[in-house]
Amino acid sequence: MRSFATTSTAGLCLLLAACSSAPVESVGSGSEAVRPITQAEARADFDQIVSSFRGLYGALTRKEARYGFQFDALAAQYRTRIDGAHSEAEYRRIFEEFIARFKDAHVSLSANLVSDDAHAFGLPFRVMPVGDTFVVYEAAQGGTVHVGDELLSIDGRSATDLTNSFLPLIGIANPLAARHFAANHLTSRPVYASEGLQANARAQVRLRNDAGVEREEAVTWQETPRLLPAVPAAPVAGAGGPRAAMAVSRVAADVTRAELSKLGDRVPFFMTDAVRASLGVAGEVAPSRAALARFGLTPQQGAAIHFFATTYSLGQKKVLLVRLPSYMQGDAQLNYLRALFSEQQPRVDALVFDQTHNPGGSLGFAQDVVSLLAPRRVNGFVQKMHADRLWIQTFAKAAKDTRDANPADPTAAIYEGRAHDIDAAYSANQPLSIPIPLSPEPTLEPDAAHWTKPILLLADELSVSCADIVPLLLKANGLATLFGQTTMGGGGNVEEVATLTNTQAVLNLSRGLGTVYDPNGQYPESNIIEDNGVAPDVAYSHTLADFRAGYIGYVRAFNAALAARL
Repeated sequence: MRSFATTSTAGLCLLLAACSSAPVESVGSGSEAVRPITQAEARADFDQIVSSFRGLYGALTRKEARYGFQFDALAAQYRTRIDGAHSEAEYRRIFEEFIARFKDAHVSLSANLVSDDAHAFGLPFRVMPVGDTFVVYEAAQGGTVHVGDELLSIDGRSATDLTNSFLPLIGIANPLAARHFAANHLTSRPVYASEGLQANARAQVRLRNDAGVEREEAVTWQETPRLLPAVPAAPVAGAGGPRAAMAVSRVAADVTRAELSKLGDRVPFFMTDAVRASLGVAGEVAPSRAALARFGLTPQQGAAIHFFATTYSLGQKKVLLVRLPSYMQGDAQLNYLRALFSEQQPRVDALVFDQTHNPGGSLGFAQDVVSLLAPRRVNGFVQKMHADRLWIQTFAKAAKDTRDANPADPTAAIYEGRAHDIDAAYSANQPLSIPIPLSPEPTLEPDAAHWTKPILLLADELSVSCADIVPLLLKANGLATLFGQTTMGGGGNVEEVATLTNTQAVLNLSRGLGTVYDPNGQYPESNIIEDNGVAPDVAYSHTLADFRAGYIGYVRAFNAALAARL
């Protein structure tokens, strides 16, 4: 058996391969090939998926009611389809369609290895939905397809029709977000969506340029390199205590990062040359050595973090703009933000906090960010936990670890009580517990370096997980004006719950239903993140003209919303 080395991601073709949600390994042939899984093995892996959903999935009862299915009947339907399938690509598609039925951005299946008779393909450009069309946002240099072109059709089939055909593979409740993921498959076909394609086949693509002139180009499907996933696995909640639980969407990360690939996800997608010129942005701002030192950071640590931040004038006012590309951060990054805020706050009148195109991260860090943006005590994140022994064990272990470290620490008793709350639901055969914080307290105290001036939060349909949670907490506590689109709606923590025996694919599930704490015990549906997302105070929809003009219209609109508050 050969070794399986990963492939470098240099160059556009490799970058295109990385956007596939089904990363695979290097191609082989003959006796070196990795054989396909058998039908019996596919059935066994599917049964493992079903068992994991039944035993550990936090939103199962909600999804049955919301989307009108009965879980066991649904599983039986897809098991019958496996009995009629004959290839690994077919089995994988059935798996993907099954998990997509739950419309949950936290549910994903990542396969690091597939058989050598399963193939993925890509075209040398990428598109995303803007308004009612699909625009090329990245293309190979020297090619016949250009950034700003509209993609009208591939091989005579309209881009809209093709996108709709991929929607059964997309487990996203937010329809705008789902279109992004489906459009990703227009030019990047994972193994389970590549039926009928072969390497070096020619595709006829119809395009329209910014002058309205239509043309047809022949482009070549290339087999995409077989890559290991770029997104790190989210740890189990018990590792480091409940506060270390993660809310990061593995399936969202590829698309959110891909659409920022031209600038890099550190820089706001709208920070184009046209916007820089219109705002008079000459450069970035960062904490001084003295400010970093006040929060325990060396200049070298500060240089390694370097979140994007800049200032600009809005009439007679001055604005600090900060981008947070993900919540996959820690104490050093929080101290960097503290240093930045403490130094810049006296110099500016407002904050624009950009968390668009954001796949989430650490729940603990997300709540720390809310504390940093809060001038007073506010209500934090709570979650109705799936009533199972894993959650009971998680809190019981947290209690033991806390007591072992300090027998007098009252937090141990708090965690113990939460284990009992989940056990009460479990023993009563209830699907979910009462709403429970993952932090010791359900409220958040303001950070010592907290922000006190007006805040405009930028969010969009590609803001998910912690990037759903932070907007909810800011909105529910009246801390910021939300601008953009309703967030994706991934509403709780997520864990790896199973590695499938035969495919070795990793299954991720969300483990509860998240919302904002209410001291009066009122938890309305509108504040449940799952399926709903968080609606903006000021809505904005991108247009093709806006994209082609470098997002000046978007920036003018959010500055108008900020000016109204100032």
